Amino acid sequence: MLSFTMTSRATSAHHRSCLRPAVCLSAPAFQLAPMVDVVFVIMLFFLVAAATRQSEQTLSMELPGTVRSMPDIPLDLDVQIESDGAVLVNGEVFDTSPTGSLRLTQQVLQRIAAEARQSATKILATLEVAPDVPYQRIMETLDALALASVTNVSFATASE
Repeated sequence: MLSFTMTSRATSAHHRSCLRPAVCLSAPAFQLAPMVDVVFVIMLFFLVAAATRQSEQTLSMELPGTVRSMPDIPLDLDVQIESDGAVLVNGEVFDTSPTGSLRLTQQVLQRIAAEARQSATKILATLEVAPDVPYQRIMETLDALALASVTNVSFATASE
């Protein structure tokens, strides 16, 4: 007996190229073994990457609410010698004699220095001298500052 079956050209071409028709006609299957290999390779990559990663360094910082102490703010002392020989400390005239000792200025400077030592404050003195003041008056003023233990003295030009 002869039987005839109708098949499409694509199916018959597929049957001709396939050596085992039972295997070739089955639906394509999802191969699991290569996917497991890929997952293991990816997992190995991330394990190696995680092992070489450096831990982050922490920075120690003080937050605004945790201030330990007030910063040291120096005491500014402005000493001026006028052209007539008058000595001013922070704008107040203490000795007006053009020559001689600066007792009142020295007492004021010693009182200010004692208060600064008591509060552990540094004194920064600025000496502003008029252009026509004799050098003797400048040296007397520097001696008064030295007797009061004021060591940080800077010179400024006279403002006009």
